[in-house]
Amino acid sequence: MGGKAIGTVEAKPEGFTLTGVEEQSGKYGKRLLDIYPKFRKPLPFAYESTGVETQFTNQLDPSPKSRNVFAFHKPETLLEWVQSETQLNTRLANLPASDEMPKSNLWSAQRMRRLSICESALLGLLPTYRRDR
Repeated sequence: MGGKAIGTVEAKPEGFTLTGVEEQSGKYGKRLLDIYPKFRKPLPFAYESTGVETQFTNQLDPSPKSRNVFAFHKPETLLEWVQSETQLNTRLANLPASDEMPKSNLWSAQRMRRLSICESALLGLLPTYRRDR
């Protein structure tokens, strides 16, 4: 980003198991040579990839851990995340519980069924994000 490092990529050969590689790429993010300009220290993002499988770790998350991704994120996306006051996992964990949702000033369709199918699905995911799985 602007000639500065914002993350690391640890490349492994196809077929290599990426389990445990997250620790190695995390070390690179902390100990990148000082000759390279950095967006911030330690570097907030780390990828591990075999070219077939790619994992991503956002060190800005409350409990960072590698997650499988389909592709590398766009630089603009990483820049947006690094400039955000809170990360998505933090915001999801802080969503109100169903009993904390508003009960008044709703449209008739909302009063009839306060929790839609999508909201129910999200509420089902919240405990997972709260435990950061």
